[in-house]
Amino acid sequence: MVDAGHGGTDPGTQGVSKSPEKSITLAIAKELATKLDQHGAHVTMTRTKDVFIELDRRAATADKTKADLLVSVHADSHEDRSIAGATVSVDSEEAYTGESVEPAVTVTLGSKTLVEGTDYTVSYADNVEVGTATVTVTGTGDYAGVSKANFQIESGTTLIQRACNTATTAASSSSLSSGVTI
Repeated sequence: MVDAGHGGTDPGTQGVSKSPEKSITLAIAKELATKLDQHGAHVTMTRTKDVFIELDRRAATADKTKADLLVSVHADSHEDRSIAGATVSVDSEEAYTGESVEPAVTVTLGSKTLVEGTDYTVSYADNVEVGTATVTVTGTGDYAGVSKANFQIESGTTLIQRACNTATTAASSSSLSSGVTI
């Protein structure tokens, strides 16, 4: 399932071109759906026009249609051009059992996949109870930067993919902000 972020009464952010994020995400989502379809994937979309859909309804639709993957497209922007980074999404098929939740983290820089423990460390906070938890990725060695993201833990259901805010600070050109996925 492809989800074009925002929509309708929720414009999202405004990019350099002054276009609302909802328009950019819809165009990208349609193109992504087309390309996936061309490669044999069965693709459904949460929205195909400029309408607002609640986040819970987007996730419920993915669950109802038994989607193998929910990709939520966003086009983040910040007035400070030195701040850059990827939107971090949480994906897990595990049902929440009351144990600590630690989704797998992959960090890439360009086409290189970095190694946990050598190139970066991962820590989690507030990841034992239902609610919002945080994962922090900190660069080490040749890699600088910190990327934090929140993810939602929901009782008795599967963890739902959610686009999360990313805060990034970079001290060198080898910054972790280039590609962190959870």
